[in-house]
Amino acid sequence: MSSRLSIPPHRYNLNMPPNNKSFDKKGLLADIGCLLGVIVPTLVFQCSADPVKRGFFCQDLDIRYPYHKETVSTSAAVLVALVAPVILFIIVEIQQYLSTSRSLKECMREMYGVTLVYLFGLASTTLITVLTKIMVGRHRPHFYQVCNPKSTDPDKNLCETEQSWSWTNPEYNCYESYECQGNENLFTDKETQEKRIQDASMSFVSGHASSSTFMLVFVILYLDCHLDVGNCRFLKPFIGMGFTVNTLVTCITRILILLKL
Repeated sequence: MSSRLSIPPHRYNLNMPPNNKSFDKKGLLADIGCLLGVIVPTLVFQCSADPVKRGFFCQDLDIRYPYHKETVSTSAAVLVALVAPVILFIIVEIQQYLSTSRSLKECMREMYGVTLVYLFGLASTTLITVLTKIMVGRHRPHFYQVCNPKSTDPDKNLCETEQSWSWTNPEYNCYESYECQGNENLFTDKETQEKRIQDASMSFVSGHASSSTFMLVFVILYLDCHLDVGNCRFLKPFIGMGFTVNTLVTCITRILILLKL
């Protein structure tokens, strides 16, 4: 007698469970509810929560780099993370339908399950990233130029000894009582100034890096489990390399434009 356990397929597959009618009514609502349960808090934290206010040293050169516009915008990164994998899922499931005995309905179920799991994972990654940014409050390299800090202590001028500082007579003062005035030379619009000031203290973790890395890992695992390449042995590595290059370029550009160090 074999000692291996017999696990029902619907316990580990991303397909719909056997009771399709129950799934259509209750399972679909539960899935959407869980997805919204992650997306809504992310939007609330992103739009309304301010990052932890941290002090800074006037001699800290890591926060005195000039401001540069993003080369890969947040909207572009989100669009790629949403659209590219879903298109890949559709192509793979069509290939499965054409090359195997699986029915169109089964392929549609699989595509629905994979897409939903991916979206939930991407939303969860974004939520964790936003929470970490808010709780850590790490300054970006262009923090000083964007913030243009002003001391809230009437008896103390911010960085008043900065010009006379030297290695032989160093003065390391951590300024914690300050407020950001904003830089009108960079941003003429007041609303834009406020957004950039908030973003200047949300350096860690990189949202672009976390979302693109999650996409890369998920796609590679998905291809390994679902794509039947036949004799074309390099198709999986080729697609995986494409997503790897996208992730690498996204991460490196964040450093090149001095949004990360």
